[in-house]
Amino acid sequence: MRKQMTNRTMELVSLVIANRADEAITILESNDYDKDILNDLFAYSEISGEYAETYHLPLYLLTKANETYFKYDDFCDTSMPIVYRNRAGIKKLLHYWKSKGYPVDTPIDFEKYRELCAHFSFGDDDDWDYLLDGTLSQLIEKGYDENEAKMCMALLTYDKSEIDYQIALGTNPDVWISGDVSPEFCDWTVGMNGLTTAYDSVSDAQICYGNWIYWESKLGEKTKPVGFYQIRGLFGAAAYEELIPTLERLAGKSRK
Repeated sequence: MRKQMTNRTMELVSLVIANRADEAITILESNDYDKDILNDLFAYSEISGEYAETYHLPLYLLTKANETYFKYDDFCDTSMPIVYRNRAGIKKLLHYWKSKGYPVDTPIDFEKYRELCAHFSFGDDDDWDYLLDGTLSQLIEKGYDENEAKMCMALLTYDKSEIDYQIALGTNPDVWISGDVSPEFCDWTVGMNGLTTAYDSVSDAQICYGNWIYWESKLGEKTKPVGFYQIRGLFGAAAYEELIPTLERLAGKSRK
């Protein structure tokens, strides 16, 4: 049975996702919180929501995901002071987690957390028709390249093994695909695009899931409790952010 968080534990999670290191570390050192949060955020009903997976999500991984999200300088100029504040907090938190024995030098295995990361939920072969308006064979018959279609579907649903395979092939991720029209007539009005999906997943952390209110929060400021969707927003943004430089290279473009 999932537990319920104490107020102090809720505050700790909010401070960690907000990268407010000094305040988070004060609580961590006070021991005035539920220690189970360190090993598994999904042990708590406020975080797990409808999440059915059985693996654990340690608290320190929020800092690792934030590290990936804030890695690049492609934020607007007016946001950079907030970015710098968060980077400083991330650095301090990573140092703290490392001092406590957490493997902060090991990258997140985002594939393990696919249900958190995927831009679109995934199920079975019906995903093809639902997301791309046709099966793979129908898309090929329509004139679409098989590997480009597979790359697009993999990026829509964060199928990391297929994404890696298509990256190794050098497949272009910046292709609009829809079984409703031929390739020459497909664009953003009717189709889906893997690279665009990656960009959308990064921006969704702010636009759909509201994580920016944590990142722009200031010392001593009270924040809203963190729930499943804020963690989903962070992990989705970080997982796709990690891919974007490679995807842009394959597509011959960049955000800058």
